[in-house]
Order: sequence, then structure tokens, then C-alpha cells
Amino acid sequence: MSSIPSKAKDAVGTAINKTGDQTRQKFDEVKGKMTFGRLFKELLDNLRAGKGKETLKSLTALIAAVFGRKLATLKADVESSRKQKGETATVTDGEGGEEVAEEDRGEENESEENESEAVAKAESDEPLPDDLTGIPYNSANVLRCKDFNQCQALMKANGFFFDEGSKNYIDSKYLSPGKILNEPLITATIGTKEVRLKKSIMERLKRADENMFRETGEHIKVGEHFRSNEHQFGLFKDMRPKGGKVAKPGYSFHEIGQAVDLPLNWEKAQKYMWAEGFMGGKAPIGIKQDANHFSIGEIGMTDQRVAALEAEGVTPKGQALKKAA
Repeated sequence: MSSIPSKAKDAVGTAINKTGDQTRQKFDEVKGKMTFGRLFKELLDNLRAGKGKETLKSLTALIAAVFGRKLATLKADVESSRKQKGETATVTDGEGGEEVAEEDRGEENESEENESEAVAKAESDEPLPDDLTGIPYNSANVLRCKDFNQCQALMKANGFFFDEGSKNYIDSKYLSPGKILNEPLITATIGTKEVRLKKSIMERLKRADENMFRETGEHIKVGEHFRSNEHQFGLFKDMRPKGGKVAKPGYSFHEIGQAVDLPLNWEKAQKYMWAEGFMGGKAPIGIKQDANHFSIGEIGMTDQRVAALEAEGVTPKGQALKKAA
């Protein structure tokens, strides 16, 4: 019997792979339709029964599933495009030299689709038990927490460490202690707003504000600054089921007092922030999908960022996180 030519083998292999991909795609489509169908049926049943609270939960779960699937499709398209171009989208995150995908900064490592399904499931699940032994800290379980006290207990059960400066619990697997300044929080007025940050971060922000005001007559307009674990928990519980990208408690640089958001005038403020060592603003210096977010220690000073800053006429200050005595 003559052997099969290598080209024919390759053609057969390609056809098999293509068929497998098509089958997986069809399976995912059917699975998605079944999920939406189940959630829609629950919504109708609750409406007919006049269950107001359950109706709201069903509607929230359905919206989360719809938006989650759209985001998953978009993310898959982006990843496919990056693979074709041979691109990577990473930043050196802080002194530890860890590389973190920009789209995963402060977020779950789960896919958007899995995340939406977890959120939808959590909406219909019972609250967490009092005994939290062995229960992992993830988005679904944070949403199941009865209140912030239980969320904090879940943090402790999963080995979060306590930052004395901010009085918050932080997940060391995401935000290593080496990135956190051993300083107290202080409050100061920037423009007309009282802002709370770690001491040396505040000093940098005040210098940036003074320099901007001297040259432009306008103050830096701070939106979000320090947030407690409890505040982060409230934001997460409120916004995540609606499809909002919000970090879980213990995952945000706002929670250690080393980040500010400047939603109103970040474009004007960015060069003054850069001069004081803050990373943020327009790409590639900041993160494209969160340009108004500025922080210390979160985003690494890569060669690309140094070149971009020099092109802007800014000599960046060092961002080494020296712990205060």
C-alpha cells in the first residue's frame, strides 16, 4: 500500500482542526443560548409571580450575561489580532519586575465570559456560610457575601495581609508588599477638594498641583483618591453585576492610598503628574482604557515609557518605593 503524501496529510489535519473549531463554536453558541433562555425564563416567571426583588435579580443576571458575552467576543477578537501581529500587551508592574497584562490590571484573571457567568450564578446563590474555611476569594464569592464584615473575614481566611498605613487588607498575590509604602495616610486640599493619600504620594501631588496652577491658573481636579476596603466592596457589589469593571476589595491601588483619578482635566494635568513620577495619562505612558488614572508603583517605567516621556519634554523622577522609617 502506498503511503499518503505529506501534503494530503496536512490537508486532512487542517480539515479536522477546522471541523473541531466549528464544533466548539457551535457548542459555545448553543450553551450561550441555553444560559440566556434560562435567565429569561426566570425573569418572566418572577414577573408573573409578582416577586419584585427576585425580578430585579433575574434582570441583573440577564444583563450581566449579555454584556459579558459581548465583552468576551471583543476580547477574543483583540487577542486574535495580537497573536497575528506577534504583539504582547504587558507592563512591568512595580519593583518586583512582575509582568501583568494591561487589561488584567486590578481585575480577575478569569475570562469576561466566565466572570459574567459567575456573577449571574452568584445573584441566585445563597449567601456564604459563617464558616469560610476553604472558600476561595473570587468575584462570585465576594458577591455572595452578606455584608462587608463577611467580605473582610473572607479576605483574612485567604491570607490577605494588613497594611498599617491604609488600614486595609490587601491580596499579596496581586499587590505585593514591596509595592506598598510604609507610611500613614494624610489629608490635604487640592484645589477645593480634600484628598487623602499616603504621605509621600500627597507631597508629589501637591507639587504637581502647585506647578500646574502657577503655569495655567488651574488646579488639578481630583476625582477618586483613597478608598477603604468597605468603599471598594460597595462599588464592587453595586457595579460588577451591571457589567462594570471594578476591582475586588484588596486589589486596587486606591485602597493603599497610592492612586488618584483625574476625570475632568487629566490631559492638562498629565505632564505635571509625570514630572512627579506618577504613571498615567495617554498611552503608552498610561493605560489606554483608564487614561485618567495616575499612580505610583503600579505601572513600570519601561524603555518605551521613558522614550515617550522624553518626547513630551518630561524627565521622569524615580519611582523606587523606599519604605519610610
